[in-house]
Amino acid sequence: MATVVKGLCQGCGICTQVCPRGAIRIIANVAVIDGDMCDDCEECVFACPNGSISG
Repeated sequence: MATVVKGLCQGCGICTQVCPRGAIRIIANVAVIDGDMCDDCEECVFACPNGSISG
């Protein structure tokens, strides 16, 4: 499952737009990934402009 480095996440929401499973939400300006929904496609990893998501 992808993980978010909270100190780097700016809450821009790009990851929520590219996630094909809808597994990411922005809560308090930080991306939160639902591990039950994530299928490890890493689309969010490649799309994050801040490098705050790792796979």
